[in-house]
Amino acid sequence: GCVLWLDAMNYYSVNIGNPNLWNDISQGPNGIVSARNFGWISLLTNAPGFPNNGAFHFNGNGYFTNSACTFLPYGSTARTVAFWARPDPSNLYIHHLFHYGTDGAATAWGPTFINHNALDPGQTSFNIHQWGTNYNVPGSWVHGEVAFFAVTYNPTGAAYRYSKNGAATAAVGTASPVVNTVYKAGNGFCNVGSRVNPSEWWQGAISAVYMFNRILSDTEIATLYAATARVF
Repeated sequence: GCVLWLDAMNYYSVNIGNPNLWNDISQGPNGIVSARNFGWISLLTNAPGFPNNGAFHFNGNGYFTNSACTFLPYGSTARTVAFWARPDPSNLYIHHLFHYGTDGAATAWGPTFINHNALDPGQTSFNIHQWGTNYNVPGSWVHGEVAFFAVTYNPTGAAYRYSKNGAATAAVGTASPVVNTVYKAGNGFCNVGSRVNPSEWWQGAISAVYMFNRILSDTEIATLYAATARVF
């Protein structure tokens, strides 16, 4: 089921790390909305938001939030990650939107935006990053574009499947090395807006992050997209 659902909704604030502003509507074991407090911690000050349309802005230079996330899919287990976001133009090569695990080869996992702007202004891409380029869709996301992405990981065949704005594709990637996300001993932090170490900051807006401990079907992904569609 849904193990993490962080949604900016209509909130905005000087402190994106306030757990009352990341509207936590993650589900409990039986589909019941959980009341647990994930205790999001922030290094932010005066981070601008988008009033009335539900997104937070990250400046690409140290803005991020994190929390202890023992409940996320670890090891090589099945999972789906989805999010609403908008990358801003940047000279950064890689922007981490959501990343968790232990920072090392194949042991951390999450979606990123790859910016090839310095080499070719027309080449940008969406990527799943586990300390290496394991899944990459060149040209799939451009600066300033608000988009909904979902990626499923199937441990059978180590196969990735990609959706943009509710439209699914065929399986287009194979994890190499095989996914083996390792819980970070002592705190288990997952980060929104940076790599787990932290570094390689997100530059742009993030409206929502969803994580499931199973593979969502194409219909479920399309339904989630339609139910959460937004502009910011």
